[in-house]
Amino acid sequence: MQTFSYLQRSGHDEKNLLKGALLVAALGLYEPLTTIYPYLPLLLGLAFWRLFVSSCVVERAVWLSYLYLFGIDHQIPILALIFAIVGSYYLLRRLLSYLLCTFCVRLLGVVLFYALFVAILAALFWILQIQWHPMWEIFWLYLMADLIVVGLYAK
Repeated sequence: MQTFSYLQRSGHDEKNLLKGALLVAALGLYEPLTTIYPYLPLLLGLAFWRLFVSSCVVERAVWLSYLYLFGIDHQIPILALIFAIVGSYYLLRRLLSYLLCTFCVRLLGVVLFYALFVAILAALFWILQIQWHPMWEIFWLYLMADLIVVGLYAK
């Protein structure tokens, strides 16, 4: 019998540490690749969904740092990203009581986040009088890829 048995680390803790390390490594390697290869999906919807459902502070910090790194790397106003996250978080919390299908809530959350993000960017570019010519084909590719990933992966 061990004297300090409460100091042992359980297998559950090791599993969470491994998952966290793999998540940080994957996001740290994947995000710069989205800058090099524009057809790779950005996984913004997945990041928003994990922010929405996660109760772990560390996981939320990892996804927020991914979104912050994305905003810096792609030269997107961070304020637009913050407004899109907060606005879609608030609207999805309001709509959550009306929707019973969890799969529908996941997909609606991703679509709502992308719609608010594009609307906020369009409003900012209109206010600042900057010409903005979005590539809608790539936008729809990103949205569909995010819907598939969130639909299959997220809980």
